[in-house]
Amino acid sequence: FNDWCGELTQVITIRLENDASLSAEQRVKLRKELQIRREQVLAKKLANLLDERWRGGDATEFVTEMVALVLELSKTNLGPQMCVSIGLMYEMVADSALGVKRRLAELGFSGGSSATRTVKATARALQAAQKLKEEQDKMEKDPSDSNEGDRAKIQEHLYNIMALDIESTVGSAARLCLSDTSISREERQERAKGLLKLGRIFQGKLEPNVTPLAVEAESEA
Repeated sequence: FNDWCGELTQVITIRLENDASLSAEQRVKLRKELQIRREQVLAKKLANLLDERWRGGDATEFVTEMVALVLELSKTNLGPQMCVSIGLMYEMVADSALGVKRRLAELGFSGGSSATRTVKATARALQAAQKLKEEQDKMEKDPSDSNEGDRAKIQEHLYNIMALDIESTVGSAARLCLSDTSISREERQERAKGLLKLGRIFQGKLEPNVTPLAVEAESEA
């Protein structure tokens, strides 16, 4: 998932904490700089994909290729959950850029803002961290008592902790991609239409036979 959400904040933090040459203040500064860089790199990759494969290529081929890619990503550990989170953020940002409000309530974005989802994700992360500790303590006390259900719970808690970072980063990168002033407004709108389709693909809504005109009509509905 490196091309889609980059290096997770948790991984960056561990790497910085293991560098004894850095002070606490330096770690905080570097973490912020690396996060900004992470979002910029993801935005550039997304822009290149949409410009080359969606705007400058064949829409049907784009959808077919992305469907196949997402199916592969879904086979990885926590892949299905990550795909849905990425897809939701792509769709929310694209809907906002296209002036589409009809789906925002369904996606959990009140009034076109990501604030509601951020609050929910933060609450889930805090609750998951507490439950993760409880599950780990339980397994440490009696490893023989652990089972597949316990391991599944731990994975769920881990993902809920990561989800806030993933959704925040992916959303920021998508907004950067669609606010690129080096291209025209019309070109940004075309990017948004491709991003909308990509978001639906990541959520498992497989629609391989779609043309740019169909997407435009769907967006204006």
